[in-house]
Amino acid sequence: MNGHIRSVADQYAADGYIALAPDVFWRTQPRVELGYEGADREKAMELLQKTKLDAAVADMSAAGSRISRLRRGRWICRWLTMAAASRTRSTRRIRSRLPMQFHYGGLDAHIPQDAVDAVRQKFAGRKDSELYVYPQADHGFNCGDRASYNAKASGLAHGRTLKFLGEHL
Repeated sequence: MNGHIRSVADQYAADGYIALAPDVFWRTQPRVELGYEGADREKAMELLQKTKLDAAVADMSAAGSRISRLRRGRWICRWLTMAAASRTRSTRRIRSRLPMQFHYGGLDAHIPQDAVDAVRQKFAGRKDSELYVYPQADHGFNCGDRASYNAKASGLAHGRTLKFLGEHL
């Protein structure tokens, strides 16, 4: 959790959605606030190694379920499963039967092209899924706190996401 993640949640809330940005490191170090470079990045990698992915996904699912019970409405949750599947080069963690949309930076060295291709293949033929690659964008292209921020790709991804949510929620 950090200012950028809160700003993304705030952006979707301003667009009329209930947005959830859970603290995925709460079991290891609650309320940690980390940036994307230097010692903060090293600390994030350390916490990520200590985080049990299945527990983090279960936490996010429980939070989403709780919101659904409390308030009927449209909600968004940034799912860790997509990042996990991309980083492990495995699509087995992406099991959703719900509509799905994926955004990747074409210059992203953290998510190899074969991982993107595996996700593309897994969702091929589904009319309720979309996958976009932004050729001139790098990892974290949506984050204004990173040197890799790409305003054009970020705006295009946000617009596509709003259109997708409007059609599927």
